[in-house]
Amino acid sequence: MTQSETDSGNSIESETEDEVVEAIKYMIAESLAVSVFASSGMFYLSRHMHQVHPDVSLDNFVLIGDGEGSDADTRPLGMMQWGDLLREFDRGGSGHTVLFKQWAVTLMADWEPLRERLAAARGVPVEEVMVDALGDLRLYRNDIVHNKGRASKDWSGRAKVLKWFKPGEVIDIDTHHLVQFLDALPWEAVPRALPTGVRWENSQGQIEVT
Repeated sequence: MTQSETDSGNSIESETEDEVVEAIKYMIAESLAVSVFASSGMFYLSRHMHQVHPDVSLDNFVLIGDGEGSDADTRPLGMMQWGDLLREFDRGGSGHTVLFKQWAVTLMADWEPLRERLAAARGVPVEEVMVDALGDLRLYRNDIVHNKGRASKDWSGRAKVLKWFKPGEVIDIDTHHLVQFLDALPWEAVPRALPTGVRWENSQGQIEVT
């Protein structure tokens, strides 16, 4: 029988629990960093573009494509009206809602193979590897994918520790939910305090290393 392998090429059977936990923490930290930086980028883009082009009609279209804007061969990939971009990319806009729902779905897809690896390292059936915060996120993921993004009694209503949305409410994950998710994990995937030499630069959450 061929042994299962991890992304690094090591067999699952040879991994220790600590090694798998480190892989889980890295996966969670990476997923959050990508999502939060993308969210901050949308917010910055909306504010910056409005400041640079304050007189552009809100009915004008903004195109984003694969290639340079001046290249006739550039393939348009995204198109939004200026007013929609400024509104949806601003803090609390629907663009952030879409982004963080994608985060929840992707995180669950990445968690399942790591859960199998953790079970193998512990020598237990995968069903015995349970993490309440990740189990709750799976319930929200189910409603995002199968219930049009609205919390249901059968899934979101069964959350144990992340009681974010009541049945019938739209699932609208924001950065406050991400903090609660981190705090509910049994591992410190992201430090709970700023490292020494790092300070907040302004109210938009930008930081600088001193």
